Amino acid sequence: MKPIKQLNRYFTQFIAFWHWIAIQFIDNRCMLRASSLTYTTLLAIVPLMVVVFSVLSMLPVFDNISGRLQNFVFTNFVPHTGKLVQHYLTTFGEQAAHLPVIGFVFLFVTAIMMMITIESNINDIWHLRSPRKLTTSLLLYWAMLTIGPILLGVSLAISSYMTSLHILKLDLSHFHWLTPLPYLCTIMGLGFLYMAVPRCEVKVWQAFLGALFAATVFEIAKAGFSFYVVHFPTYQFIYGTLATIPLFLIWIYVSWLIFLIGALIVNGLRLEQGQRHFAEQVPPFVLSFRVLGHLRKAFLEGRSMSMTQLLKAEPYCSTRELQYIIDQMLTVKLVHVTVDDDFILSADLHAVSLHDFYNMMQYFMPSSIVNDNREEVEAWQANLREILSTHNEQQTQLLSVSLEKIYETKPE
Repeated sequence: MKPIKQLNRYFTQFIAFWHWIAIQFIDNRCMLRASSLTYTTLLAIVPLMVVVFSVLSMLPVFDNISGRLQNFVFTNFVPHTGKLVQHYLTTFGEQAAHLPVIGFVFLFVTAIMMMITIESNINDIWHLRSPRKLTTSLLLYWAMLTIGPILLGVSLAISSYMTSLHILKLDLSHFHWLTPLPYLCTIMGLGFLYMAVPRCEVKVWQAFLGALFAATVFEIAKAGFSFYVVHFPTYQFIYGTLATIPLFLIWIYVSWLIFLIGALIVNGLRLEQGQRHFAEQVPPFVLSFRVLGHLRKAFLEGRSMSMTQLLKAEPYCSTRELQYIIDQMLTVKLVHVTVDDDFILSADLHAVSLHDFYNMMQYFMPSSIVNDNREEVEAWQANLREILSTHNEQQTQLLSVSLEKIYETKPE
């Protein structure tokens, strides 16, 4: 019986986690964000290619490898239409490579703007507010523009080595594990992005679990997209030779959707959404009172609290509820965001009355408060319960007047 209960609990957590992902996907307008990223990619893809291959050309080990690297990318990461797209983009890239220094600087800035757009989208859907230092951001963008191509270059070198072994008719039984190389490259690239781009701490297992899901869905989507293009050539009938353009745009859009869903999964793992409890509803006013109490306690101990820590302190609170409460407290300047995107008390609570807090948070006062099994939280609530009881009695007495009597009042 116990294993069945445990299995049921895991299933409930699994459903709750994906329910949270769906809500976050809608609330953060991820389809609109994917459209924006698609448009940005269309503008930045040639500058990115020029910058990336310029970086690789500086490394002797990757000399004369750019052509094979392009073939590898467009064959394994852009389904069906990759060859034609590669031809056009290579032509654009060759023309851009002959630009003067000022033109190259412009291309580099365009590539950096692409990185900024990716970073801002992830931090927005994760509700991270604190800005990153300019030097840190530039180092991150440089790493994104160099580590990714180097990983692809290394994987291509391994592929070339395997090909040479095959030509020489040598035993390849020990190298079968290198077959899913594009899949592994996708996981590594996405894992690096999910771990490095957000302005908060992300554990390695969280980033790579999200990357594993995104890479798997990416491979499935790639196969499905190729199947659709081959067996349902609607776009070829409508657009003719121009069909490559909308198909390429659709594929970029689908890729960004998968990327954003992976980012939401990583954030869900970071906030431990699968372990949330929703069996008990806490009135919003009481919840905000308790959240402020946790922040006060942390302030007295000389520390701030992250969103993850606040969610652990209030296991029956949803992320959306807590986010709204924190936003309200930030608006009325009860709390402040630190450089690490944590929250710290910034108001003198001696100067803030319960009535002030009530007006600030704009919640209805509850008629009763459910007991809490945590001694410290229950001590806070006991004091609040006594005040609310007196308030309700006085309110009842004051409002115990018939509506007819109110309406009977005649104007002077």
